[in-house]
Amino acid sequence: INNADLILRDAIEGYETLQLELVYSAVDKYRLAVTLARGEDIEIMCIAYTKIAGVYINVFKDGIHKSRAKEYLNDVMEFSKVMCRNLYMMDWYQEASKHLKNMQDEKQKQEDELWQNQRKVYMDELTDELKLLEDHSNDTHREFLVFLFDKFPAKHRGESEWKHLLPGEGVDDHVTWKETILKAIAIYHPDRVYRKVHGDKYYVLCLEITKELVSRFNRFKFL
Repeated sequence: INNADLILRDAIEGYETLQLELVYSAVDKYRLAVTLARGEDIEIMCIAYTKIAGVYINVFKDGIHKSRAKEYLNDVMEFSKVMCRNLYMMDWYQEASKHLKNMQDEKQKQEDELWQNQRKVYMDELTDELKLLEDHSNDTHREFLVFLFDKFPAKHRGESEWKHLLPGEGVDDHVTWKETILKAIAIYHPDRVYRKVHGDKYYVLCLEITKELVSRFNRFKFL
């Protein structure tokens, strides 16, 4: 492993341009270390796998190599489970964990950016619905819920779960309405929407409805 480290450092820092032949030579030596340690020294295997993953992530950088790096890192995590020691003190374990976290963060960022782009499309398609919500933002709680249940019923939930929520005529105490708005938030919350059934557009609509309901709920803090 030490020889592979030296070769890799030379490949990256010893020349004006990256020397791929030396990089491949270093990876081969890391693999040889795995072969020699297999069945004998799990820690050496974990160190070598982490080194290979680091090369794939930091040197080659393409999607295929990053996918293979993730496989190596997952193997490291599995092998490390049988080691009876404080792994968080080990440099190789910290490095492997950092690589995995960075990959997970990168994937989450890509998914978030994709969703934000998709959400913008649905927001444009929901212009009329969002305008209606805005027009009713100054309604009383009763007026808003009557409008909401009529215009945008919670089709992802059975009517028996929400139609009874509206308090009787004349009920205007803050406690009752605070509890009612909170229940409405639970009904329309997008986490309760099964997107594969009801679609992303409806999911975004419920998200915007929930924002308005949360805004109304927060008003009770100042009463």
